[in-house]
Amino acid sequence: MANMIVGQLGVASSGAATATSAAVVGSPPLAPHLGGPTERIRPAKLSSLDSASSPAQIAALFDERAGSGLVSNETAKFRLHFSDVTEIQRVGIYDDAEGALAIIPDDGKSAEQVIDLRKNGARWNRFDLPNPVSSDSLTMEWRPAKPGAMLREIELWGRTDARRSVGQPVRLPDALFSGLPPRSHEFKGAGSDLPISVASVFGGAKVGSTVSGSTRILVASNACS
Repeated sequence: MANMIVGQLGVASSGAATATSAAVVGSPPLAPHLGGPTERIRPAKLSSLDSASSPAQIAALFDERAGSGLVSNETAKFRLHFSDVTEIQRVGIYDDAEGALAIIPDDGKSAEQVIDLRKNGARWNRFDLPNPVSSDSLTMEWRPAKPGAMLREIELWGRTDARRSVGQPVRLPDALFSGLPPRSHEFKGAGSDLPISVASVFGGAKVGSTVSGSTRILVASNACS
């Protein structure tokens, strides 16, 4: 499954970020969410909201390098900005972290959601948000359990079409009436029986099928890879 990258990561800082030679942390693809297609989301901009962290440290949380991250002796609050209204459904954290991460909606009325990051394993650990957050910005707060605890990497999963679906989850069969899902192809019958095969679209072994002229066939390319 291809990961969709939303915007470019931008951080305003007077100093250069510290380079690291650590290997890039690869994040495996994720299955679709029940509320609709799930995509890898990247912030367009990051902002530090207190003195507990620097812009360079916050940027390190999204650089996919395990050797860098946010180290703090106290709570550190920062804000993520997106290029459009985005629904955040899942949060991924790389490795164990001695502390908790609070997800704080910027609408001023929704309750925060706190994720305990201890004892989850040295891998990508993903957490479904009980209440997905839809907004063009989102605040997070790293709450270390002890001084010097490190938060290494954060990944976000969700949907970028949240503006038209806030409070109204879209199921795939219903979505077909408004348009094709991403990376899908439509084949319409021509008034008589039509033989088709997956090989005729994507190559590979022939898998034959016959449809009538009133049938619509939708094939998603990432399901046939």
